[in-house]
This record gives sequence, C-alpha cells and structure tokens, in this order.
Amino acid sequence: MAWSAAGRAEPAAPGRAVAAVAACGYAGFLVEPVVIGAIATWSGLRWGLVSAVVVTGVVAVLARGVR
Repeated sequence: MAWSAAGRAEPAAPGRAVAAVAACGYAGFLVEPVVIGAIATWSGLRWGLVSAVVVTGVVAVLARGVR
C-alpha cells in the first residue's frame, strides 16, 4: 500500500517515490534489530521487544497519513 501511494503521490517520477519508500523500509529492517539489542542490553529483553511493538504502532498511526 505504501509503494502504491508513493507512486500516485508523485506522478512525474513514481520510481523515485517508490525507491524512497523502499529505502525507508530497508533502513527500518536494518536499524530496529540494533535498537532491540541495545535496549535489551540496557534494560532486558522484554523492553527491547516492547520497542518493536511501539515502532509498529507508530508506523500504523503514520500509515493513515499515507492514504
């Protein structure tokens, strides 16, 4: 859905918009495990995994703006 919305948002250059969305997704895929590990080291695995839930919630809230 995000890729489709990105393609429609910038009709003159949909490839660039789709690439930006893909880059954000890839960055999240690389960054979140590091964040979970850092938080788990600092305060325990439970809180590290809670950070993943929080990030997922933030993405869900922000996804409404993509529509």
